[in-house]
Amino acid sequence: SAASVGYKTAKALGLRSLERDIFLDDASRDPDYIRSQVLKMIAISKKHGYAVGICHPYDETITVISGMMPELQKQAQVISVSEALTDRKQFGKYSD
Repeated sequence: SAASVGYKTAKALGLRSLERDIFLDDASRDPDYIRSQVLKMIAISKKHGYAVGICHPYDETITVISGMMPELQKQAQVISVSEALTDRKQFGKYSD
């Protein structure tokens, strides 16, 4: 939710946390839309050093991401949120 206080609350409590940069399928399940969101996520990661993308487990989303994985892996390191939080003591929105 755009009104979520989860990230701010976690930070205030001193918890390691991440905030999403982009929602891959919030506005549409259309594969072209999802593809464009993945490309935006790559651009964000190149600009800021990382990007956090979230999505629903829709068939369309899974198909697009699976198909784009070779391209994604060429342009960025793909890791889980758990890995990101384990590798770093703190993550803040572009605080690096």
